[in-house]
Amino acid sequence: MASHQVLLDDQDFRITLHDTGSDVLIVAFSPMEWPGQDVKGRFWGDKVAHKLPFAWLSIDAKRPHWFCAAKWNGIKGLVESATARFPRRIGYGHSMGAYAALKHSGTYLPDAILAFAPQWSIDPMDVGDFDTRYEQWFELDSHKEMKIQPADIRGKSWIFFDSRFETDSAHVRSIRGGAVNRISVTHMRHDVIYATKGANSLTYLVMRVLLGGEGAAKEVHRHLRVEKKKTSTYLVHMAFRTLKARHAGWARNLSARVLENAADHVGALLIFLQACAKLGQPEGVATVVEKARFSALSDAEIFIAAKALVELGFSDVAGGLLDRPAIASKENVKSIRNLSELLLTRGELDAAVLLLEKTVVIAPEDPHCLAHLAKALVRTAKGSRETLLRALGLLEHALELNESVVGFWKAYAFALEAYGDVEGAVVAWQRIGQFAPIEGKDLERFERLSRTIGTLARVG
Repeated sequence: MASHQVLLDDQDFRITLHDTGSDVLIVAFSPMEWPGQDVKGRFWGDKVAHKLPFAWLSIDAKRPHWFCAAKWNGIKGLVESATARFPRRIGYGHSMGAYAALKHSGTYLPDAILAFAPQWSIDPMDVGDFDTRYEQWFELDSHKEMKIQPADIRGKSWIFFDSRFETDSAHVRSIRGGAVNRISVTHMRHDVIYATKGANSLTYLVMRVLLGGEGAAKEVHRHLRVEKKKTSTYLVHMAFRTLKARHAGWARNLSARVLENAADHVGALLIFLQACAKLGQPEGVATVVEKARFSALSDAEIFIAAKALVELGFSDVAGGLLDRPAIASKENVKSIRNLSELLLTRGELDAAVLLLEKTVVIAPEDPHCLAHLAKALVRTAKGSRETLLRALGLLEHALELNESVVGFWKAYAFALEAYGDVEGAVVAWQRIGQFAPIEGKDLERFERLSRTIGTLARVG
């Protein structure tokens, strides 16, 4: 029966040994973030570790310090003693953890290392020309000379990466050593580790790299090529590509497969909604919306989802998404206006006005917000002089802020005409003529209004 022991729990690390009695030990280094890392009793990879025949030593970093020398030296002796009694050892890690599995392999002397999407370094002096993702965690004193050197790597290393993801590829090209095998797992970007998340898949991988021999690299590559196609990461990536290639039907089906097993998958949700909108097929959207975790969406993603929902006839749901407090910022004003324009084109005038009211609250001195709201009010007025007066007031304020925008004057002319001030409308058109020629239907309108004034003058 497996035993479970916490060997260390301090401010920098939590080290847990899950001992199955096997001669094979997986020495696992955690990534920067992982689900459940703040839950007491959890360790990185525990769900798969409990299904494996191998022992598992999880070295979990409590913050993104990249297992720097200053921190590592404090636990080096413990790691050496904990691993020494196991005849066969496999290093294992993802991202920051993959870096550590390679960099510190001299401590635990592995037979092989499984490194998924490792960094070569996070020092801007080393990688600043191709990767700035981790700059905020770089500390000059702690991470000086941190790059992985050929002499650091002990044991045969298997580095898994997406060769089509150039940022990670640049790191992998920089990691050199005599026994380095590079295995490309395309369409997975930084999440290549998900191709081996299952216990059966990881068991096969461990046994195959321990066995080694001729043909091992080809067999491992073939295995991962099959396994990756079972992952949500791969399916979402392919759904995105098919959507971009205008194959909305395929994109819808692929993203729907992901949502069946992971209803809260943000990427799959966005692709599904966009694909359904392009197809004009709202079938199944209500069920997906009911289960979706919209709270996980960023502001930019909120607007993508809202646009698709409006196009699918779920304007009430879209409006609810925009009620989150963070949306009410000046950075989002243009996106809100664009969404309101979509509502206007669909004839959903009241919903559009509600959104435009938000923009005026957020940016009361933005003339474009004032003018957009005014134009929507004119369309919804239905003869209400009170509504038209408010629209005129908004447009007059917009023109005070910027009188050179022809669109403002044109909206003002239309509002005056709707209010019944024909003479004022003609004056507004005359002002437009000072900025640009009045042509086509606008010219016909201007001439008609001018004739109306003449007729009224003669009647008077």
